Amino acid sequence: AYMLALAQQWKNDSHAVHAATSAGKFYDDMEKIATSVQKYSSTVDFIGDWKGFIKTFLLLPFSFMTYSRLLWHFRQKRVDVVVMSEFSERMLVALLAWVYRIPLVWIEYGRPHDTFKRMFPWSKVIFRLLKDIPARYITPTQ
Repeated sequence: AYMLALAQQWKNDSHAVHAATSAGKFYDDMEKIATSVQKYSSTVDFIGDWKGFIKTFLLLPFSFMTYSRLLWHFRQKRVDVVVMSEFSERMLVALLAWVYRIPLVWIEYGRPHDTFKRMFPWSKVIFRLLKDIPARYITPTQ
């Protein structure tokens, strides 16, 4: 709901909104707001258990290509900034956004410390390695 509200506000402020998502309902809602919406399948799961980590590792080349294509599309559309909220996807996209020189904003819905309590240790390490890449963080208070 927060991401949709942001997108609606940007549209109201006459900004072009380009979106990418793997979520069906979010895709449907974003189609009403965004200039363009890309749908993809998400294969990144850094925060899950060891099975999710193995799946992520094995599918990393596919994920890398998927997110590279999305960011290339955004670069072609002259997107000024990429805003992301999903933890696992942010980890991979952070590196690619840095390579493509597209500013990145992360939405943190809670303190990372609280999130790490539910995750395996590698998530914390990956987060700490990439935490300086985003240009800004948004922390909703409501």
